[in-house]
Amino acid sequence: MKTASCSIGSLVRAVWINLTHSFAYGQTGSGKTFTMAGDSEAGLEGVNHAVIRDTFRLIRRREQQPDPDQTPVCVCLSYFEIYGGNAFDLLNGRKRLKLMENARRKVEVVGLVEQGPLDEEEDVLRYLAEGDKM
Repeated sequence: MKTASCSIGSLVRAVWINLTHSFAYGQTGSGKTFTMAGDSEAGLEGVNHAVIRDTFRLIRRREQQPDPDQTPVCVCLSYFEIYGGNAFDLLNGRKRLKLMENARRKVEVVGLVEQGPLDEEEDVLRYLAEGDKM
């Protein structure tokens, strides 16, 4: 599949440094879903699939060269959308969520379900497909 791999590389490297989020924002019809999910029928890979593939590729590479000083990697997934000013959990039956700012001025998504740990790329893609149906 075709993808913007030069752009994806820096995003995947960020996974190893921090907890990473992927966020698409724009008006209806601007291409958010296409950019993130791609079009499998046309052979075009979206950002989500490329990041997941490359993340698990790096995990497998680390497993082949174990280092006792390495921090263990755990892949977990939450999936929500903001639509019409409301937040919905796409992996929990579109349950309505609350976005709140905590005392440290960090936004928290209250009630968001997290799936994981996920050990295989296919597991993550299955949850994304499930969320896309919501």
